[in-house]
Amino acid sequence: MLQEIRHQYSLAYAIALQASAVLERRYHCILDANEVAYLALTFQLSLQHRRTHAEKKNVLLVCASGAATSRLMAYKMQENFADYIGRITICAQRSISKQDFSEVDYIFTTVPIEEHVPVPICMVDHFLENNGTLAVRGFLARERKADILQYYPQQLFFPDLHAADKEEALRKLVELVDKVHPLPKGFYEAVLQREGMAHTCMGNRVAMPHPCKVMTDDTFVSVALLHDPIQWDEQNTVQAIFLVSVSKKKNKKLQDFYSITARLLLDSGRIDRLLEERTYQTLAECLASADKERTE
Repeated sequence: MLQEIRHQYSLAYAIALQASAVLERRYHCILDANEVAYLALTFQLSLQHRRTHAEKKNVLLVCASGAATSRLMAYKMQENFADYIGRITICAQRSISKQDFSEVDYIFTTVPIEEHVPVPICMVDHFLENNGTLAVRGFLARERKADILQYYPQQLFFPDLHAADKEEALRKLVELVDKVHPLPKGFYEAVLQREGMAHTCMGNRVAMPHPCKVMTDDTFVSVALLHDPIQWDEQNTVQAIFLVSVSKKKNKKLQDFYSITARLLLDSGRIDRLLEERTYQTLAECLASADKERTE
């Protein structure tokens, strides 16, 4: 069942692969892929439980019509989008500037809003006909997901890195990243420390190194494609490095980031294409197809 688990439960497999470092330190051996896949089933159960209890969003409904119409519209939205929406608050257009947005995720409005608001806005009609319902559902689904490319800036894509071994590859990559995205002191040493705790090779000629602790204010991935494959650990060679740094700030959308990234890293066809074409556009297309496959 190894290949099926890697493909169907790619995020859970990636989590299990990283978490297996605890067992590797305890028993002084590297778990093989079959043992990791067995652990992945437990993580998949937890992920499935979290998915079925997804956090719902609070909505501010702005309407210029009477109170009765507004309440009817709120009821209809709650009925149609119960999977997405938690609390709906009704607000008159003239009162927007007085509104507390600390617990508001989205605005749905039947009238144009001129003043600046700190949350996304979606225009709707009063009666939410079929096209309007589809538009709202598409808006909610789109906003629920993160734009994966925000974590993969083009300036951190390096298509032809020359290195003789793992340490040289990581040092060169950290130096390249630091030139365009300044890194905190000790970042390289923290990446090496994490490598010493357990290997970060994902198989499939891919490694996902990262510092042993959270060090940056933003989440980003730097992708380096090596000119020639290098020996990463006792069992694996690597030609694609995905250097990951996770933000200190809480981000509810990071699970989508990990899920899409894991699906890409564990797919040999996508990695083959990336290593052959070596362009940022190819990376973007592979991420988009992994995202689409994940949500189908």
